[in-house]
Amino acid sequence: MNKQNVAKLNLFLIGLSSRFSENKDIFKGIKVTYKAGLKNFNGIGEYDNGNIKFNFNGTTNSISINKLIEIVCTEALNYDSLTLTYSERGTDILIEADNTNVKMKNIDVKDESSNEFNETSTLLNRNYYIKVGSADALLKEIGIMSSQGKNKKR
Repeated sequence: MNKQNVAKLNLFLIGLSSRFSENKDIFKGIKVTYKAGLKNFNGIGEYDNGNIKFNFNGTTNSISINKLIEIVCTEALNYDSLTLTYSERGTDILIEADNTNVKMKNIDVKDESSNEFNETSTLLNRNYYIKVGSADALLKEIGIMSSQGKNKKR
């Protein structure tokens, strides 16, 4: 990558640094993938008592977020492009950088356990949840779903 885009990348990462400092309790991890030709080189970081335990090129170090930013930017000069994913509870921030552009976008992450319902309850006085995909015939028969498979407004 060229120095100009590495400087832009550094600005994005400084923003992540302040976000990390304010929200350490919801930080989940960081993943960096450098690309050189057809090869990928991965780095993975996770929270470690106020620092980030970062594994890259076969070594694992517990470093501060500022040191991690320095390492990411220094290594970016040696590769064609990089993809960085900063994960925290409910949101992933994706940064993509190469010689032509540096882009950042937020990706909402659904909590796997929040909307999943197990089988229906056998206890009285409980709400019974019906999964739409497995109960289409029933929902059409009782008039909740149209014959085209869309929910009717009530």
